[in-house]
Amino acid sequence: MTEDKQNGSASKNMPDDKQAAIDERIRLFGELLSCQGVYYIWSYSADGNLLSTNCSYLYLDTVLKRSSSYKELLEYAEHNTMPIIISATFGLIWGVVIEREENGLLSRFHVLGPAFTQMPERSEMEAVLRSTDSATRKWAPKLIRRLESLPVVTFSNFCQRIMMLHYCVYEQHIQLSDITLVTGVIDVLRGRAYDPDTMPDILFPEELPDRSNAYRAEYSLLQMIRDGNLQYKESLQSVASAFNGKQQLAGNALQHAKLSQVIIITLASRAAIEGGVSPEVAYPLQDAFIRDVENAGSAAEITDIGRSMLEEFVQLVHRKNSNTGISREIQSCCDYIDANPGEKITIAYLAGRVGYTDYYLSRKFKGETGVSVHDYIKKARIKRAQQLLKTTDLSIQDISDMLGFGARSFFAEVFRQMTGVPPAKWRDEHKVI
Repeated sequence: MTEDKQNGSASKNMPDDKQAAIDERIRLFGELLSCQGVYYIWSYSADGNLLSTNCSYLYLDTVLKRSSSYKELLEYAEHNTMPIIISATFGLIWGVVIEREENGLLSRFHVLGPAFTQMPERSEMEAVLRSTDSATRKWAPKLIRRLESLPVVTFSNFCQRIMMLHYCVYEQHIQLSDITLVTGVIDVLRGRAYDPDTMPDILFPEELPDRSNAYRAEYSLLQMIRDGNLQYKESLQSVASAFNGKQQLAGNALQHAKLSQVIIITLASRAAIEGGVSPEVAYPLQDAFIRDVENAGSAAEITDIGRSMLEEFVQLVHRKNSNTGISREIQSCCDYIDANPGEKITIAYLAGRVGYTDYYLSRKFKGETGVSVHDYIKKARIKRAQQLLKTTDLSIQDISDMLGFGARSFFAEVFRQMTGVPPAKWRDEHKVI
């Protein structure tokens, strides 16, 4: 990583050798990333001054600092340690790792990016830049070429790289669920222009839409998830109405739909945890739904995944609150099965988790739920299979393998017994086009 400015943030409370070790790990990490594409790493002082970067195109620093999420980043960094992901013009995303001194004060923050989760069409980028003045249009082709050289990664893969960067700073392993997401109104390039290799002037709308109604509708929906309220669909309609016409989106619409849905999934999982669902249940479900969103090929698929996700989290909280006749140990087993339908789950494993013998768990489980452990597992797997058939293009054999059925014929028979139709026919009747 080449130094662009003098590092004036050397911590008084962090030993020089420790600071040097962090810098060396980040440097090596940057070299490893360079083997996978054009990845830039930026280091900033606590007050946002650029200290170093391996990127020679400093206008990307301006894009970051003029994004509507940058202020939220600085406020977040003042009080938090876990990484954060923010978005800006054209759907660019950055991942930020916060470095604190040993006394807890903010020392530096390190930024990975920008990157795309899906490359916008060139015509879409040109359309945004055509709305600018003639000076801006002169450097537009060069800017677009720079943007097209940026990496395109799935959201999960980008998060994994952020988790690695966090490890470089703290030597601490974290989970995807530890990363905070922030997205503001999508920024628009307009106004005066300078040379693209120095610092184009990036201005933003002077008046942002009133989001108070959207916030109230969103809060209402999340509260209904916390309560396990099965009437949540009414609030879902309010959210859709509140946001109708409010969002200003530039770039690829599918990319923005995916990012928005990832944020909703993250918020919903937190609401479910606040409603009593175990984090070891909510987080794996969150990650599974995010993977489904990443694999979606249309906005309709993303919408359907979102509906399935909300239904799942509301039902989990509802069951948690209404299953008063089910003991904590049996509920724990049910939650684990619901969250991990693709794993090889045995009675012995579940019994070990709750401290029961295999025989006692089998009797107690059926006595409290009305079904055997094996039947409950099959039900959970078929439920997951229905979601995959409806929202993905995975083959029936792939789904069978993912859920531990093995032979397609066996999967088809179990599916038919529980739904009344074979999986191929069920997909034809329910698949989102």
